[in-house]
Amino acid sequence: MTKTQSSTSSTTTRLGSQAAFFFLGNIFTLLVGWPLQIYVVRIIGADGLGVFGILEGGVSLIAGLIAFGLAPTLVRFIPDHLERGEFTCIRKLVGLGFIVLLAAGSLTYGLLLWAMPFASLQWPVLAQHQAAAIAMGLLIPLGLIIFFLQQGLRGFQEIRYMVIGSSFVQLTVKAALAVLFLSMGFQIVGYVWAVVISVLCSVVWMAVGLRRKLASLPASTDDECLGVRNNAWWKFAKIQYSGSLLGMGMAYLDRFLLGFLVGAHPVGILLVVKQLQQLPLVFLQMFLAVASPMFSAAHARNDAEERQIIYHLTIDWVVRLSAPLFIFFILFAEPLLSLYGEEFARQGKYVLWILLVGQAFNLGCGPVGAMLNMSGTERFVLKLDVYGMVISTTSVCILVPYFGLIGAALAIAITTVLQNCIALWAARTMLKVRWTDRRYLRWILPFAVSIFTAIAAAIGEREPGPVFLVINLVLLYGVFHGVSLAQGVHSDDRELLSHLFNRLGLMRKSKQ
Repeated sequence: MTKTQSSTSSTTTRLGSQAAFFFLGNIFTLLVGWPLQIYVVRIIGADGLGVFGILEGGVSLIAGLIAFGLAPTLVRFIPDHLERGEFTCIRKLVGLGFIVLLAAGSLTYGLLLWAMPFASLQWPVLAQHQAAAIAMGLLIPLGLIIFFLQQGLRGFQEIRYMVIGSSFVQLTVKAALAVLFLSMGFQIVGYVWAVVISVLCSVVWMAVGLRRKLASLPASTDDECLGVRNNAWWKFAKIQYSGSLLGMGMAYLDRFLLGFLVGAHPVGILLVVKQLQQLPLVFLQMFLAVASPMFSAAHARNDAEERQIIYHLTIDWVVRLSAPLFIFFILFAEPLLSLYGEEFARQGKYVLWILLVGQAFNLGCGPVGAMLNMSGTERFVLKLDVYGMVISTTSVCILVPYFGLIGAALAIAITTVLQNCIALWAARTMLKVRWTDRRYLRWILPFAVSIFTAIAAAIGEREPGPVFLVINLVLLYGVFHGVSLAQGVHSDDRELLSHLFNRLGLMRKSKQ
């Protein structure tokens, strides 16, 4: 085996095997989280979900103001310090960041409690849901800490432990408590408490995991982090913080503007549709969690070849995993949204189609933003965030007042497409990373056969129900990947499957 082949094989198994844990977590989220979302919406309605979304957006906005870019700094520098053997720096970075965020979050929550009576006088909706707002405010410190812990585990590439905490533990607690509280008639405040308690349980789980990783590091007396390395942290954190401040307006402006101009009802519909179109995104996110620290490590070694390999592998696997879901959402949008209520199907179908176009382009571009951010071009990523803010703010302010929900969807899709186009140009220019690869030609036939199958199924059913939808989603995945296998297994896929089978002991059993 040549050096290049060996490098590719190692990258394939590291990226794919760790992402496999995310895949299991996503399957669990789909099986539990999706029915839970439908149940919650059926109980509290579009208006209730809209109020929840506005409160959630306000809390997330406040948390973003005091995040200081510390969590992404862990993903960027923990792999870098591990490569250099700077273990004292890792302990200092994690400990200092945790203390700062815990103090800032707790203080901010105290200020929120103090200001609540004054804010209720200015905003009648808040006065009606003050108990829910007070409970939701706990997500300010908890949200800061859980994101910090997640990124710390990602930096150590401790993916399995992170997935168990953020998917299995958190969602199980959330589902159980949401059903309990809503069945007891607590409505919005009950759902809020279910979310808060589930996040707290996940925080405890991941804090234990990260502490164990720190305790397992070898003893070290290095002091490099007191000088040059320490400055590098703060420079990176400042850039990340600046970018997050710009991104916060893009993330919540649409729901705030809709709520101000129209009311909570369309906000609830927008949240449901956005959550649906973000389901394919979980495939990219699961690879990003693994690929980001790998990009950082490759940059530390100045290994441009491995960076290119990681990028192509991620795009190929993300597209193939998400393609059947895109086809399903596009062709079965109306019956799918009708599960939430007829108002969602009537007002949300075209919104979902528009958002799916932008999301498909986003996944097709792969982890280009994370690659730029982890490869020493974080200053350009900050500029990219500025461009995105300008495009998003302009689009939302122009389109939402005139077109409502459709305008919000168009603004999101336009921003997504333009940002990715600029990022692709930057990756090609600055990192010499190309998007094209011959492996992408293998997508054509599975796409064509799956689309034909979905159209045939949609024509033959007049009143599709939940069972019909589930069967067709499973069918589309079977057809798409069945055709892919019929074309022949790519060498990277074969390497990954062999590695997973070895880990599970299947290869040894088959040989016996």
